[in-house]
Amino acid sequence: MRRKVYVLVALLSCNLALLVAGASRKVDNVCTADLCVGLVFDVGGLGDKSFNDAAHRGLLKAARELGVGYRFIEPGDGSDRESALRELAQQGS
Repeated sequence: MRRKVYVLVALLSCNLALLVAGASRKVDNVCTADLCVGLVFDVGGLGDKSFNDAAHRGLLKAARELGVGYRFIEPGDGSDRESALRELAQQGS
């Protein structure tokens, strides 16, 4: 019985560590250009083969053709969008 408790505690600790590490990688890139564009993905995130992917392609095209810098955030939950937008604005995007 004790062994099961230790295994459960170890698994929960690993899960918590992975969640914290994932949360700290919120901003995927750093903008060093004069003009920085920020993009916050909607529900579905990058790879949704729809709105988010189209916005990301447009952002990459603007960076390539116009030389703008960019940052993007993929919030884990839909309710995180507002805080992600505020974070990008605070960083100058």
